[in-house]
This record gives sequence, C-alpha cells and structure tokens, in this order.
Amino acid sequence: MSAMSAVQHDENAKAFKDVLVGRGKKKIQANVAVMRKYLTGLWSVYLSGEIFDSSKLFSPEHKKA
Repeated sequence: MSAMSAVQHDENAKAFKDVLVGRGKKKIQANVAVMRKYLTGLWSVYLSGEIFDSSKLFSPEHKKA
C-alpha cells in the first residue's frame, strides 16, 4: 500500500514505475520494485542520519523516458 501511495505522490517513484511497466513488467512487479527502492533508501537514511530525499533513490534517466 505504501508503494502505491508513493507512486501517486512522488514523481520520481511514478517515473520509475512507468518505465518498468513500459519494459513489460506487471504492475505488481513494478510496485514491489518501488517498495524495495524505498526500503533500501530508508535503511540508508537510518544508518547515515541524513534527511530522506527520493531523488537520490531514482535515476534521472527515468524522468526522461
């Protein structure tokens, strides 16, 4: 559910999901990929103490597509 919310409210996550679906992934697979990206990002924020920034998680190449 949180990945679906991220896709709705975060343009970086939406672009990432759209690229994956465009490559032939199923929607559920793309949602799981977004969820995994967020989990690894949140873990790195926890370890480093930095402020969360989703633009660090997703490549700018996804926005171009």
